[in-house]
Amino acid sequence: MDTNSLNSYPLAIPDNAVGVIISIVPNVNSPTPFPTNMPIYVSTEGFPDPTDPTTYDFVTSNNMVNIPNPDGGNAYLTEIQNNEIIFSVGDPTNFAVDYDLTTEIVTTNDMGTYYQVLSNLNNSISGNPDSNVKPHYYRY
Repeated sequence: MDTNSLNSYPLAIPDNAVGVIISIVPNVNSPTPFPTNMPIYVSTEGFPDPTDPTTYDFVTSNNMVNIPNPDGGNAYLTEIQNNEIIFSVGDPTNFAVDYDLTTEIVTTNDMGTYYQVLSNLNNSISGNPDSNVKPHYYRY
């Protein structure tokens, strides 16, 4: 990435996302020491422009984005679920920076009728009081 430039990337967020982590990490071509102040601009509406704060939802400057942030607040996560975000990485240094991106989308499985399924499984192996099958004492 050239100095004072911006690289943009789209990222689709599934509806069962419970977290998003975007990290900028050094690679073999990165300068040493690696800059720790590269900004990441995040937007749901289009390509972020660092000179216009109305074009991005928020910016971080520590080479990492956590959604929801560690301070809490799931409102933004709810807004981006089943949607797409566009994030842009900036190079504020006076030299070119090579880097790798790591994106993690944490999802959860829908448990659905979890307790009903367990109850049915338990009933299927415990015998039926209306039959001649003696009850078994197994449980899932």
